[in-house]
Amino acid sequence: IAANRKNALQSSGPQTLEGKMRSSRNSYRHGLAAKTSVTEDECRKLDTLSRQLAGGSNDYWVGEIARHAAENFLYLERVKTKKAEVIEYLLGATWAEDFQQGARELTKFESYERKARSRWKRSQRDLEARKAIAIEVV
Repeated sequence: IAANRKNALQSSGPQTLEGKMRSSRNSYRHGLAAKTSVTEDECRKLDTLSRQLAGGSNDYWVGEIARHAAENFLYLERVKTKKAEVIEYLLGATWAEDFQQGARELTKFESYERKARSRWKRSQRDLEARKAIAIEVV
């Protein structure tokens, strides 16, 4: 912990105005790290998927966990869609700089996908555990 605090004191973030402007836009590059507004179509998809995941259970907590699992699934799908766009960009890249930039972006998306897949799997486990509890209670 002490080493982390020492390193944190040495790290002061971007110094130039250009660096500060660039870092302030980080979450807007692909929109995956930023909170997004949900469209009506996305709300319908979320509701439909959460009902399917709940499997007709009337248990409140099964419904809540199913909704959380649905959110995680839809986020994973968004990540995979964005990753596919980066791969398409890479396939069409003609300049070395474009290819290098695309490869860096692809590495970031692989990290996002790994984390999103982990959250989806964890929410599936949580949902199955809650369903088992709901069955025992009834």
